[in-house]
Amino acid sequence: MPTDAAGRVWFSGMAGAIAALALWAVPTVAHQRQLLQIGSSDYLVVVGFINEPVYTGDKSGIDLLIMLPDPADPTEVRAPEVKPMENLDKTLKVEVKAGPHARVFDLKPAYRAPGRYEAVFYPTVATTYSFRLFGTLTDLPIDLTFVCHPLGHVSLEDKSASKLSEQVTRKALIGSFGCPSARTDVEFPPAPR
Repeated sequence: MPTDAAGRVWFSGMAGAIAALALWAVPTVAHQRQLLQIGSSDYLVVVGFINEPVYTGDKSGIDLLIMLPDPADPTEVRAPEVKPMENLDKTLKVEVKAGPHARVFDLKPAYRAPGRYEAVFYPTVATTYSFRLFGTLTDLPIDLTFVCHPLGHVSLEDKSASKLSEQVTRKALIGSFGCPSARTDVEFPPAPR
């Protein structure tokens, strides 16, 4: 353990960098990853809820990460040549649906996380939620829908190509993200009703 001031500064800096990397990478574990070819370029899109697992009444929302994938490992978020896509909050929006209810949200860049975007909301019902991402990505129109899985994070993997629209082909779909559960499932002690 360093005893001089320079050593403590170096150690603190390294600890901060490691913590920042951990915060950047960990939330994508319970998210869905899709490798998409949009036009002639590939994009890795990672979608889920903020703060999974999510319960009704929690502060949550969509957690979205869009990046240019590493050609050597295109479905891996932590691959060395991954490049985050910035400023997409200016060209993309998200429509959140829960049952018959729908609302469009602006995406906001996540603090100190290039390529990560959020739209905060408080889920009020335990049901299936869908996130419709629409707008333009590098001047090409996109309209993509991601749906939570009632069983939570399920280890899915489908690497077969699937044409989603004229400009969009899904090359891989990996994982899932869970739907909100009722807060009463985890309250302790039970709240008076």
